[in-house]
Amino acid sequence: MSYLRPEDSDPELGIINAHHIIDRKLMPNGGYVKNNGITVCDTNGSFPGGTSCHMIVEQWHITNGDEDKVAEKHRPKSLYSVIGSSHELAVKSSEELL
Repeated sequence: MSYLRPEDSDPELGIINAHHIIDRKLMPNGGYVKNNGITVCDTNGSFPGGTSCHMIVEQWHITNGDEDKVAEKHRPKSLYSVIGSSHELAVKSSEELL
């Protein structure tokens, strides 16, 4: 079964995608903070089957956090590490949006 939705990326554009590390619905005030975001490529071809980088990190949301379906380096904790953030920092920043 494939969780990939072709409409989520357009390889012809060679674009990037702003990805919310933790789903906005799970964050206070919507999670629209830099501590909860990472930019990923949205071009196909980097992964088996021509999957885009964005859809690889999106698997955490699509599978409801099923660790068997998401490589450790693509899970939220690792993505937060890449941007020098954490779930705790993202929540705190999001709470301060009021």
